[in-house]
Amino acid sequence: MPRGKSIFVLTESDSQLSGQLDLMSSAVVRTPLVIKPFRSHRGKGMRLVRNLDGLTSVPPTKSPVLIQEYVKRFGEDLKEHVTGNQVTGVRKKSPTLGIYPQEEQPSQPGRSCEVGEEVKDIALTCGEVLGLGLYGPDILETPDRPQVVDLNAFPSYCEAPNPAFLLASNIDRCASRMVGHDPMVLAAAD
Repeated sequence: MPRGKSIFVLTESDSQLSGQLDLMSSAVVRTPLVIKPFRSHRGKGMRLVRNLDGLTSVPPTKSPVLIQEYVKRFGEDLKEHVTGNQVTGVRKKSPTLGIYPQEEQPSQPGRSCEVGEEVKDIALTCGEVLGLGLYGPDILETPDRPQVVDLNAFPSYCEAPNPAFLLASNIDRCASRMVGHDPMVLAAAD
């Protein structure tokens, strides 16, 4: 299982953790926390809480939130796109690098990048643990090691190199396994 930071989940339906953010008091004393809605997009609604005062200023939640330790990073996010056992990567300026909460900003285009063995292993392990074949982990490069901070169960592949080929190849492999035939060979367009 991938090593990472602690993750705490608070939901209204959970009687022990009913959206009472003050239950995180002992955690925020040790380390800054990021609070984000389950259905967040480009960092919208995320908050960085550095201390108890910050925690008490967070308005009550009406929907589930994910609370995780803040991860220091080098400045760009690694957006991985996984299709089966193929991992492609895009480096992208983090929409959440500034002060939380931030105004919604237009997404900046990313640029394709090589995926190192450590990041590839982390990305594939996420799929194994969660039983996914098409997904996109967001990985931050930290002083210690790369760390997964988010995972999209079906991300946009628009920035992945040759996305139509990647998706079609994966669909072909899956369909071939289902009917017991060899996968047809697809040629990538130049």
